[in-house]
Amino acid sequence: MRLPARALVKKSVTVLAGVLAVLCGLELIYLVAVNLVLRTRLIQEAAAGADGVKLEFGSAYSVLPGRAHVRDLVLRFEDYNVQFQLSIERGQLDVGLEELLHKRFHCYAVRADGVSFVMRHKVHEAEGHGTRLAAFPKIDGFADPPLYRGKPSPPIPDEQYDLWQVQVDDVVARARELWFLEYRFAGDAEARGAFLIRPARFVRVKPARLELISGTLAVGDESVARRVRGQIEVSLPSMDVQKTVGAAVFDLISARVKLDLAGGALDFLNAYRDAGSPSIRGQARWMVEADVERGVVQPGSRLALETPAAELSVPGERTPNWSVSGPLQGQFAVDEHAPSRLSLSLLAARLSLSRTDAAGLGSPAAEQVRLAATIEPTTLSHAPHLSALHLSVPRLNVPNLYWFEPWLSRDGSLRVDGRGEVSGELVCDAHDVCLLKHARLQASGARLAIRDRATEPLAVTLDAEQLTLPTASAQRLSGDASLSATPARALLPLVTSLPIKDAVASLLDLRELRARFELSGRPDDYELSIIEARSGDLSAKGFYRPKADRGLGAFLLKTPLMNFGIRIHGDSTSIAPLASDDWLAHHHM
Repeated sequence: MRLPARALVKKSVTVLAGVLAVLCGLELIYLVAVNLVLRTRLIQEAAAGADGVKLEFGSAYSVLPGRAHVRDLVLRFEDYNVQFQLSIERGQLDVGLEELLHKRFHCYAVRADGVSFVMRHKVHEAEGHGTRLAAFPKIDGFADPPLYRGKPSPPIPDEQYDLWQVQVDDVVARARELWFLEYRFAGDAEARGAFLIRPARFVRVKPARLELISGTLAVGDESVARRVRGQIEVSLPSMDVQKTVGAAVFDLISARVKLDLAGGALDFLNAYRDAGSPSIRGQARWMVEADVERGVVQPGSRLALETPAAELSVPGERTPNWSVSGPLQGQFAVDEHAPSRLSLSLLAARLSLSRTDAAGLGSPAAEQVRLAATIEPTTLSHAPHLSALHLSVPRLNVPNLYWFEPWLSRDGSLRVDGRGEVSGELVCDAHDVCLLKHARLQASGARLAIRDRATEPLAVTLDAEQLTLPTASAQRLSGDASLSATPARALLPLVTSLPIKDAVASLLDLRELRARFELSGRPDDYELSIIEARSGDLSAKGFYRPKADRGLGAFLLKTPLMNFGIRIHGDSTSIAPLASDDWLAHHHM
């Protein structure tokens, strides 16, 4: 029997009303139950059951099933390697409610504003990190500095594993602060991505994108850039937490970075210096374009630097503090022809040297200085080391050579002044061996003084080749050089102050002196040996050690008439006429 149409409609309305009543009842139960739970600390206490996790929020409510609105949320996390804190001022989360029953916290979508994320990696000891640890973010509840404690926890057997899994998809977050290790971004940024965490098992970060719209970047109190723009894309396919310790995590990360860092300074680099090492300051702009595949910097990556005025200050232990300053252009790059090396190139159109105690001596200035270096490896998980260096100084103008006196003789026994021009080329290898391939000094009006005796003004050209220089691992100075000095008679006051020196100069035809000599020894205790010196009818051989007993030397001068032996000991000089040809061999100490 068919119901009349009116009865059918009435019955359908009744059924629909019943369904709606049930749904409204369920919604009412949901609203009461869920919001009651959100007002209590049940969720925070449940999160605290997970090792290393603490969750707090100011307020939260839910109207639609599975969608929660939260304010002032703070999530803190720690494992054996890292610590981080996530803060959200306002957020909307779509949560899979049924998955909560299986200890899976799954957010299908997250929309968040006012986000702050700070993260720091643990270190084995506080020493050896410069001041960068002081620039790490402070996280409430965690000790400073963040040190490794004990050994990693033993793996949890599968049959005993009962930790919460956290999976977050479709994240769109507007961030005001991002603080990774010592680098802090503050401003406006948008992050998109997804991640999965199974504590003590693995971590996966799906391709995530960070858009830095505007802001600043700093290390501690020092500005890296006052205007930051760019994009960073990062992915971490899968990380086995138990097998990945320390910097090994970088071997798993792939990233693409494009950044414009303007209006900053170089001062932040001092966070990586040790006490007593050089410091740097000056304005800077950085441009970064990098491609990283599983922790290896790829060919085509580059970092460009422009600074209108940089200053490198070098403190001295037994010598004065000095500095070098000027505009710089530089670039780090990985070339496709040498993919395992990072190349560095620097160009300084003009560099000025200064000493804090030498204001009246003028400032030496170099032009078109070029530095090229290679650094290995290009893997982020390994500490970089210098494998080669090449420095070219085509021209260095020196108003007064006395500027270099503290490095020429520590006790002031050997002094040089006069105007000069210097050029040179230096190379260093991976074994920390530095070689001055060639160098030239041309001086005019120069005077050389040994103790209380000084030459008259003369013109000098000094050439050195293949001179090995001392380094931190090889404290040795050695090499050959040649000298041309005019007039040679200007050197006679080093030997005698008697009036006969003018007659001697005329008799021996002392016009131009040409000499070859060698250097050997430590930088603070070296010996200068004259292999051969000749001017007119005069020839000479000998040695001089500036430091030994405040100056020690012996020279044999040969003339057509007789030989002279000259000894220098401290402030005294003695002359032995009629010296034999082997006189010098008996006085070399």
